[in-house]
Amino acid sequence: MIELMSGDDLQDFQPKFKEDLLQCSIESFAYNFIDNLAVLCLPLNNCPDMNGAIAFCKLINKDVKQIQVYEEDTLINVYCKQDHKWVAKSLPRYQKIQ
Repeated sequence: MIELMSGDDLQDFQPKFKEDLLQCSIESFAYNFIDNLAVLCLPLNNCPDMNGAIAFCKLINKDVKQIQVYEEDTLINVYCKQDHKWVAKSLPRYQKIQ
């Protein structure tokens, strides 16, 4: 099941998350509890702090294993938990959603 927060749902949370965690704006957030996968969707010209993105997602579920970060329709970052450490996966180039 994917839980989605956007618009008014994020309005009350965004200032704290933006300043203290993500360090950028956020348009929407989805979480798949079956796969422990988080998806952050950001407006154009935004990129989160990696540690902030991880902390943000751990507030939803401490067992998060992967975070996908999109800037509009472009996948810009993938953070994965491997061997109890978080790593940023290298992307060949920014990847547009088909």
